[in-house]
Amino acid sequence: MKQLNLANPCLALLTGAAVLFLACARCDAATLLQYQMGQLGPQTQDAINTAAGGNLTAGSGMFQFNYTSTLTLNGSIVPVLTLAPINGSTTFSLALANQSWFTFNLTVGSSVADLDLTSLTLNAARGGAGTPRGYGVLVTTPTTSNEQVQGATDLTTARPNSVLQNIDLSGFTSLQNLTAGQVVTFEIPVYSPLSTSTLIFDDITVNGNVTLVPEPTTASLLGLGTLAMLGFHRRRITR
Repeated sequence: MKQLNLANPCLALLTGAAVLFLACARCDAATLLQYQMGQLGPQTQDAINTAAGGNLTAGSGMFQFNYTSTLTLNGSIVPVLTLAPINGSTTFSLALANQSWFTFNLTVGSSVADLDLTSLTLNAARGGAGTPRGYGVLVTTPTTSNEQVQGATDLTTARPNSVLQNIDLSGFTSLQNLTAGQVVTFEIPVYSPLSTSTLIFDDITVNGNVTLVPEPTTASLLGLGTLAMLGFHRRRITR
């Protein structure tokens, strides 16, 4: 009995199975971490399905670091992070040199197959009239060290009003295609005229696109289905 060439039909079946497998590994936009103050750790995190966040930590060049301070907004009292660098941290570069920064870590969740960081957002304001006061952002990743993702940014609004800062991370290769267990450290230097000149931060949020590892049962069912299709196809063409 003549055997027909199985190469192309088999390839088509395997390709179809691969497409189904990737479809099961769905990519979703997510809030990975959010620090709403009142505590050092993030209020929003998921160490399995998205990411875990480390505590906010002050550098040695911070004169004031108060994560339990409060501000009255629209009649409501909300917790904020109040910061002041040591004297001499009057510019972004001097703040870096003086270690006038705060940091936090993001650890990719254990069930994540691929994570792309898309943005860092935060509410920020000056604590008073004196200028310049501002911040910048650096990251340390599995492939880079102290990479600048936001340069010196002067704050133009004073408390109790704040302005949403939106830092686009999607263009940084080092922050894309992260996998389970990898760590990204965010370092945010702050500068002001004097150690008594404060800055206010709130709702520090990291956003990204998450692809989860398909559950074992899903992968097994897809594998069995592929084998069944191959067996059925082989029987048909050998009759």
